[in-house]
Amino acid sequence: MPQAARPARAAVLPRAHRLRRRERAGRRDQRRGVRLPAEAGARAGPGQRGARGRGRAVAAGPGHHRPGAGQAAQVHQPRTGRARGADRAGAQGAGADRRGADEPADRRAAVPGGEDGEELRDLGAGEARHGAPHPGRGLGRPTPGPELTAEGEHARLWAAPGGSQVELLAARFERFAFDRHSHEQLAVGVIEQGAEGLHMAGGKVVIPAGQLVVLNPGQVHTGFAADESGWRYRMFYFDTAMVAELAREHLGTGDVWFPDTAVRDAALFDRLRRVHREQEHADDPLTAESLLLGGLGAVLHRHARTGRAASPASAGRRGPALARQLLHDRWTEPVTVAELSAAAGMPRASLITAFRREYGLPPHAYLLRLRANRARRLLLAGQRPAEVAAATGFADQAHLTRVCKRYFGVTPGAIRP
Repeated sequence: MPQAARPARAAVLPRAHRLRRRERAGRRDQRRGVRLPAEAGARAGPGQRGARGRGRAVAAGPGHHRPGAGQAAQVHQPRTGRARGADRAGAQGAGADRRGADEPADRRAAVPGGEDGEELRDLGAGEARHGAPHPGRGLGRPTPGPELTAEGEHARLWAAPGGSQVELLAARFERFAFDRHSHEQLAVGVIEQGAEGLHMAGGKVVIPAGQLVVLNPGQVHTGFAADESGWRYRMFYFDTAMVAELAREHLGTGDVWFPDTAVRDAALFDRLRRVHREQEHADDPLTAESLLLGGLGAVLHRHARTGRAASPASAGRRGPALARQLLHDRWTEPVTVAELSAAAGMPRASLITAFRREYGLPPHAYLLRLRANRARRLLLAGQRPAEVAAATGFADQAHLTRVCKRYFGVTPGAIRP
């Protein structure tokens, strides 16, 4: 007895399964660069299946062709499964772009540095080989550096003409955000336009235009735009030996610290801005250094406090200090938590908690910051980025570039003598 004719495959497949196949087909076409015709609002011709007798006007997605000047829009074509899949993929991508553009700056910087895993990934060579962090992971995502961001953003980091004890930064940022980090030097800056926000141990601080920002050596912080227009600023990074020398001269002791991060002092603001601008065009090292010494002396005299800053009491300070010394002694080498634990005489979990409480960063992030600061000094001395990456424990030049963008806001090529 002859068998009945087998029905068409599409007739027996569930509707949901057919829709999934169409979506996959649409995504494949989108990846291959297939251009789908733009849809017009005109009625579809008779017999066009799936159009239900009329065209639907939609916004052109990534795979749609937009008519240019003088071109007529193409007539609506039947909406196949592939077209619907590509439309859905384009709409999802556009929605993600809108979410990223609408996200406020303080929201982006609310968790500075993302999780500790951001610094942990950068310590290894794996990410350097396989690319930057995933763009959805907090502030660890690869926020573009100043050379790659929106028009108008820029940054320059250089050594002062009078010597290597002062580093200078002039920058303007809109969407760029610094990861959680600290400086080995005393950082003093003037906010010229907009407002800068910082997340610190004591909470969020906003420094508007016309005020100074002062950060003690080792003070962990982030940096982000606290104004829709971003912020433009100038920074001095004074070596601690230079600060101690002038403090002894002006205040009678080399132990000084600054209680306020945001400082309102109009006269000092104007003076430091003039000094910084002079450093950009100074041809005479004697004049440049004299201006810097005068500016730092004014900062110390007007806003420094003598003695050491109060810190929370800790019964286990000796352990973290020993672990920290090991990191400084072997900063170019791989170091394990077991080695730090043995040097500190503390259990591993307790050591990491105590280290972070004492220095503001866990050991792996502290080591990454240490390497980045050493690399910056070599770059300012004129060494090539590839040589610096090899000499400071980074996996390669790309790894160094990523870390410099996150911590200093510039690529290695923009850090020059």
